[in-house]
Amino acid sequence: EAHYNLASLRLASMDFTRGWRGFEWRSKADPLSFDSQAGSSYPFSLPRWQGELLAGKAIFLWGEQGLGDHVMFSGLIPEIIAQGATVFLECEPRLVALFRRSFPAVTVVARTRPIPAALTEAKINVQCPLGDIGGFLRPDLSAFRPHNGYIKCHLDHAEAFKERYRNLGVG
Repeated sequence: EAHYNLASLRLASMDFTRGWRGFEWRSKADPLSFDSQAGSSYPFSLPRWQGELLAGKAIFLWGEQGLGDHVMFSGLIPEIIAQGATVFLECEPRLVALFRRSFPAVTVVARTRPIPAALTEAKINVQCPLGDIGGFLRPDLSAFRPHNGYIKCHLDHAEAFKERYRNLGVG
């Protein structure tokens, strides 16, 4: 747990090289902070992605931490798609609709056991937990670029909330 905490501190202080390397300790840290259902090594016999280019390949990404980490690290998915990869994403069931709306080019499935047929029947080349993507795509501060967001809200729900707040005299 100390290794994981030190890694988090290094990432927060922008020491990305040592921070990402130590971040891999998250699976061994406090089991309450790590999704034990996904585990530290996904039960596929696929090789782990090591950051190589993905053009023409299929990658299976899986969330292994809490909801906030799922959302935060999903912001890197557009860059993987831009490499020319076919992306399969397994996530916490409450995020499926949000991720399908936000990443229409991605096959998004809810984490269930047994593993969904959409994954077992697909021709997938490599796998990677969402939390590891940053180490490959954000090795230093210069790799962080401005973007226009990645999460797409449900427009009907957004309008309903706006109306509700207007009726409360807020906003």
